[in-house]
Amino acid sequence: MKKCTVSSLISTLVLIVVMSIASPAQAQFDQTTFGAKAGFTAYSLTADNGSSETSDLRLGWTIGVFANVPLSPMFDFQPELSFIQKGGQDSFSEGGLNIDSNTILNYIEIPLLVRYNIPLETEVLPYITAGPTFGYLVGADVKVESDGSSATTSIKDDLNAINVGVSLGLGLGLRQFSLDYRYEFGLTDLSDNDGMLGSDATLKTNGFTVTLGYTF
Repeated sequence: MKKCTVSSLISTLVLIVVMSIASPAQAQFDQTTFGAKAGFTAYSLTADNGSSETSDLRLGWTIGVFANVPLSPMFDFQPELSFIQKGGQDSFSEGGLNIDSNTILNYIEIPLLVRYNIPLETEVLPYITAGPTFGYLVGADVKVESDGSSATTSIKDDLNAINVGVSLGLGLGLRQFSLDYRYEFGLTDLSDNDGMLGSDATLKTNGFTVTLGYTF
């Protein structure tokens, strides 16, 4: 039942993206454009079990495609489909050993954003983006390194498959290129019921992305 629910949600979100691209706004303005983007991510994990603890930022990468559907001269609807890495990392000592722990969370993510194009008479055009993001977990590993040895453990079964967040961003457009900075606030408790953190604990991921986009 859980897998059916997840599959249905992902199918619905993909359908929303497809229908939005072919929406009446496209017929009205006839300026819908498509593009691709890639860049790096920096995310942390926050665990709350009475007291809040946040990991160090972990660097990752993201790649995806997007569409810009004009809603008005200044507003666009921008649905996207991306692969994105999130997670966190920690370094600590235990039993005389120096330990580095990296949590790597891989998602297929669908941001559904509204883009406000700031009306300036300049060649470089600034814009603001905001909207929800819906991620589906495709892989989750913890890699532990200690004094030359390493071990990797999958924690995918201990986490919720769906991760919902809110994205806020700033960008600059120059002809067909765009430079985009976003911060995402994680809303979903990633810990699956009585998973690895216990029933009273929550686990959320927050972080930012910097990407370079190209519009075809």
